[in-house]
Amino acid sequence: MSGDKSNRWKRGSWIMKAVIRMFYEMNMDMRLAKEEDLLPLFELTNDRMVRQILFRPMLYHWMNIEIGFYATLKNRARRLFVFYEKEKLIGQVRFDIEENNSAVISISIGANYRGFGLAPCLLEKALRHFHDRERQISKIYAYVKTENMASRYAFIRAGFKDCVSDNKHALKYCYVYGN
Repeated sequence: MSGDKSNRWKRGSWIMKAVIRMFYEMNMDMRLAKEEDLLPLFELTNDRMVRQILFRPMLYHWMNIEIGFYATLKNRARRLFVFYEKEKLIGQVRFDIEENNSAVISISIGANYRGFGLAPCLLEKALRHFHDRERQISKIYAYVKTENMASRYAFIRAGFKDCVSDNKHALKYCYVYGN
C-alpha cells in the first residue's frame, strides 16, 4: 500500500512540474541583455550551483562582473539573451561567435526556476532568435562537464547531438541549423 502512495506522489510531482514549466514557458519574455540586467546577472553568475557547473568555478567580484558585462554588451561576437517572468530573471543564454561560421552556447538558470525542465525551452527559443539575427552561423557547439547531467539532458532535448570533444574535461554537443 505504501508503494502505491509513493507512486501517486511521484506522478503528482511530475504533473505539477509540467504545469509549472508550461506556465513559465507561456509567460516568459526573452530579449537581448541591457544595462538593467547587470544586477540580476551578477546574482545568477555568483549562484553556488551555477558556479559548480562552470569550468571556472570561482566567485566573481562586482567590479569584474560589471566590466565583463559592459564588454559583452559592446562585443559584436557575443549575444546574451535574458529570460524573465515578469521582473524576475529566469536565466540567460549566451552565444560566442567564432570565425568558422559557428558559435559556442552556454546557459544558466536561476535557483527558483531549476528542476522544472525549462532549459530546453530557453535553448530552443534562443537558438531560433539567434538564427534569425545571425543567418551566417550554421553550427552551435556546447561544452558540458561530464557530471552535469541536467545540462547534458537539456542540450539533447533541445536538438543537440554528441560530437567528438576537443576538451578532455567536457563533453561536446553540436546543433546544426536545418537538420
